[in-house]
Amino acid sequence: MSEGNVTKTPAQLKKEAARQAKLEKFQKKQEALKAKAAAQADKPKEAKKKPVKSGKPAEVSYSFDHAPGEKKNVSGEMPASYSPGYVEAAWYEWWEKSGFFKPEYGRDISQPNPEGSYCMVIPPPNVTGILHIGHALTNSIEDALVRYNRMMGRTTLRQGV
Repeated sequence: MSEGNVTKTPAQLKKEAARQAKLEKFQKKQEALKAKAAAQADKPKEAKKKPVKSGKPAEVSYSFDHAPGEKKNVSGEMPASYSPGYVEAAWYEWWEKSGFFKPEYGRDISQPNPEGSYCMVIPPPNVTGILHIGHALTNSIEDALVRYNRMMGRTTLRQGV
């Protein structure tokens, strides 16, 4: 056998024929794409019309007169969706006046609590570890326990928060 004359096996010839057919198919596709692009370049472009959105809905604000620290009158127009400015207007003043933020709501703190007390001491967080869902779950359970005992009338303290 000479070096310039290499004989190919039937399998190699079949692969080469398939490769050549694939190349021809690809070239035809490329020509079709070029022809399509040229045809589109001749046509003027039409601007796509986007649907016109109506502006933001008008935000309803609370504007009734009331004394500071009193409940607001909500007999007027209500907003179609949640509006923080409307919902939260004047409530904070009423909560402060009612004493909701005091540690012992509705009780004289100079006297011992007849219901008892509840204290939860938790260790400091592991600052070298990576936070995971267990941390949130633990805090949620601890918070629920403290809130439950406070609702039962006990003096509560959750240290480490």
